[in-house]
Amino acid sequence: DALAWVERGGTLFVLTAEPNAVTDAVAVTPDEHKTTGDTVKPVQPVPYLTGVNAVTVGGKERFLKLGKDATVLLADDKPAVVVVKRGKGRVLLAATPAMIENKTLLASD
Repeated sequence: DALAWVERGGTLFVLTAEPNAVTDAVAVTPDEHKTTGDTVKPVQPVPYLTGVNAVTVGGKERFLKLGKDATVLLADDKPAVVVVKRGKGRVLLAATPAMIENKTLLASD
């Protein structure tokens, strides 16, 4: 089970635009948001984002609800990428899978 692996110290990266078993387990809810842009910026310095000024996410999905353990990494007016500590590991979640499409990867950092 992926979450058991995370609890033992693994890092799971989840790209999702809809709620699923992992988002439910870590208490975050992605949904389409009425954002006008697709570029998000780091909210705080973390090793994952060293040297990153902005990221094009390519979609309008954002996290509209966050559990108490979620830390926002990238956002505009709503969080687009968050990390949730779970046991000895972490779940890194992006609110849209569009951020790994070829056309999106060519933009921003």
